[in-house]
Amino acid sequence: MASASSTPETFGLNRGVTSPSVTTETLNSVPGGSVRAVARAGFVSAGGKALKVAALLALAVAVLLEGAPHVAVVVVCLAIAAGRGARRSFRKGQRFAKGASSEEVVGTQLKALEDSQWLVEHDLVKSGGGNIDHVVHSASRTFVIDTKRSQWRAKDIPQACRHADWAARHFGSQRLIVPVICIERSDQPPTLVDGIWVVGRPHLVALIEEEG
Repeated sequence: MASASSTPETFGLNRGVTSPSVTTETLNSVPGGSVRAVARAGFVSAGGKALKVAALLALAVAVLLEGAPHVAVVVVCLAIAAGRGARRSFRKGQRFAKGASSEEVVGTQLKALEDSQWLVEHDLVKSGGGNIDHVVHSASRTFVIDTKRSQWRAKDIPQACRHADWAARHFGSQRLIVPVICIERSDQPPTLVDGIWVVGRPHLVALIEEEG
């Protein structure tokens, strides 16, 4: 079970490295871009399955009028199955769209750091799979930020640690990596949980400026 702590977890070493290795591709990334793409795919899939439902129901009516009720029942059953699939795809699209919106809101919040010459990345793809929602670099520290919409769960702590471990390998062990879980719809003040910062969105920039 996650527990509150007073000491941040340390990933990498702070040796005053001036800048990390960052590519143009990641710098041009859009907050929530990959999540938004999954949401769009879910909605497109739902639309396709809904059209299939309509076609199957039309076929069932035609078969029934031809005097084959048993076949019509089978076609209706297929339509019901397709309808359930459409609903699952639509709900997946909704879920990912909400996640993308939260990442976009946090990305907008981090714009204040970009304006102050901090290096900010969004939707950073990790080698080996997965992504980090936001990465913020000061002269010697890198903040890896995992965005949650309204609450965090205990399983988010080890995920934040995995993000930090990857960042330490990717940006160099000489940088100090600071993992953060940001709750978009929360006013929670910065709190250390098992060495991971958990913070509500309104306090995120202040936390990074203070720790960076």
